[in-house]
Amino acid sequence: MADLSGVREGWDFMASLMSGDYSSNVAMQDFSYETSTNAHIQEINTAIDQLADSINNHPYKNLGAKQFKGYVAEEWHAGTFNIDAIKDGSHNRANTLQINDYGSVDIDTNFGKQYSSKYRNTPTQTATDQAIFDHNTGKSKYYGQERLVPEEQLEAAKDAALRRTGNTDRPEVSAAYQEAREHMVNKVSDNEGHSSKPLTTKEATDIAKEAKTEEGFDPAKHGYEKLDEIQIDYIRNGLRAGVTAATITAVMQLTPEIYKAIDYLIKNGEIDLNQLGKSGAKVITTSGESFLRGSTAYAVEMSIQKGLMGEAIQQIATPTAVGIAVVI
Repeated sequence: MADLSGVREGWDFMASLMSGDYSSNVAMQDFSYETSTNAHIQEINTAIDQLADSINNHPYKNLGAKQFKGYVAEEWHAGTFNIDAIKDGSHNRANTLQINDYGSVDIDTNFGKQYSSKYRNTPTQTATDQAIFDHNTGKSKYYGQERLVPEEQLEAAKDAALRRTGNTDRPEVSAAYQEAREHMVNKVSDNEGHSSKPLTTKEATDIAKEAKTEEGFDPAKHGYEKLDEIQIDYIRNGLRAGVTAATITAVMQLTPEIYKAIDYLIKNGEIDLNQLGKSGAKVITTSGESFLRGSTAYAVEMSIQKGLMGEAIQQIATPTAVGIAVVI
């Protein structure tokens, strides 16, 4: 963790160097990029904990693993979608409803999609359950919902549904299969590139069995380890969201300003030039490092506000964008 007093000193130093229309109108805001990054990581970790809790403390955990795997799939898809959305700074969310009424929704979202989830043992069984005909409505039981199926069954389940669409004796049943086929997916997704992690029947069963053990289901064993720092995947998500090669070039254009901060630290004894030639030697003090971080953060934020880093990065929340650029 950076020394915030040193960070603030660096921020103010760079503000004085870059004083003008922009610098005079920007406050440090309690060095919000760092505190926001920590809060962001905590939000991701909380979502991972919620995924574990939703499965380990599920009201139907007493069922056999083969039956419980269907409920596991619902919690998995809602939970892993939320983790992906949170990592990217999106407010889109999915949640399980755990309602067993006729034709009820299994997974609801705040972005306009609802899902019926079926994890049967064969693609044909899955397709049949997703396309079941409702005599009262004259449509599929789950009409209007997306049909969530196991990862490995997607294409085979679509094929199974397709074979039932040629029923000329019962065109309404044929139409129900066609509608189900058109909405078959193996993940929860929005229109912004966020999605759940597809899940096979085997992994769903394995998680169901794991949840029944004394240790319980551990997301880390399935690719969802909690974060304790800005890790490479987090930075990669930011890069994917808009920190392009042009942005990196813009960051490098700040070199003259950063040099001034380094020069200041050398003159004030915070950087030891005598240590530069020694492998593994620490050349900068902790307070000097914090000062440099604050200076860099200010220079980056000014560049973002002036549009020097392109339009894409301006669409990212400023604290996140500053944090990513400072790392670069």
